[in-house]
Amino acid sequence: MTQRSTERLAARLRAGEDTISFDKDDDDTLDFVTAASNLRSIAYGITGQSRWEIKEMAGNIIPAIATTNAIIAGLIVLQAFHLMRKAYNSLRNVHVQFKPSMPLSHVSMSRANPNCGVCRDTYTEILCDPSRVTLGEVVDGILGPGDGKGTGKRDVAVYEDKRVLSDPDWDDNNERTLDNLNVTRGKFLAIVDDEGELATIQVGVGVLPPNHPVEGPALILPSPLPMPARRPKPPAPSTPPPTLNLKRSAPNDEEIEPSAKRLKTDKTTTDATPFSPSKKRKLEEDGLILLDDADDKLDVDVIEIE
Repeated sequence: MTQRSTERLAARLRAGEDTISFDKDDDDTLDFVTAASNLRSIAYGITGQSRWEIKEMAGNIIPAIATTNAIIAGLIVLQAFHLMRKAYNSLRNVHVQFKPSMPLSHVSMSRANPNCGVCRDTYTEILCDPSRVTLGEVVDGILGPGDGKGTGKRDVAVYEDKRVLSDPDWDDNNERTLDNLNVTRGKFLAIVDDEGELATIQVGVGVLPPNHPVEGPALILPSPLPMPARRPKPPAPSTPPPTLNLKRSAPNDEEIEPSAKRLKTDKTTTDATPFSPSKKRKLEEDGLILLDDADDKLDVDVIEIE
């Protein structure tokens, strides 16, 4: 359908038609849009649509949405040019506003945050044939021999997304090819320093260029080799001042001296001396006489108090 609709549209242009606008009732343009949209759906794994379904959807398109999409797409392409030219200082965040006098506004990109989990990593790219290059060759090539050419050999762990492919205590996968490990074009290998002193190296996997000779090397390393930044050591935790314990500690059993027990007094003794000498003297000063025994008698006239 793509070829036939394209030939019909080309014939109309050769016949003198200046501009061909899409119309859902125009069979030539509808066939072309149907074929192009289904090809794009196949590329992204989307289920294709029939000619009638596409005609129905095309009739519901609102021009304002298409205009907004066109503006955003154009802005994205402009920023992509800066990326391709590596003019990172020219990148901008562009916003569409509801202001007729200023429909667009832009702000500069924020600087990389050294504490960000993405920005602090070092990014690089390799070009290779995944079916002929092993994981160990990639790691050794990226680390390099040292002395200004890479960081040199060191203990590292290698990850692909959430998969652990290798670490200092387990290197069984180093002899396996990237294709065998399902590390193909567009995926990243994270080379993590085992000591945590250097930043992580994120290695993007790309394919060899089309004009690469068959006898050429299966792995093309970046030049120069990446030199990850050294991570700052976290500050040592400060020792808090000792807190005063206001609670009184319980004494040890050995330190407790047994208290002196109160001597038991005989009941008869208590009854015989109900008053102490000082109290008895006080009573005598008040004119009272205390008898030592209930059978004692006085020769003088007194008033007895029971």
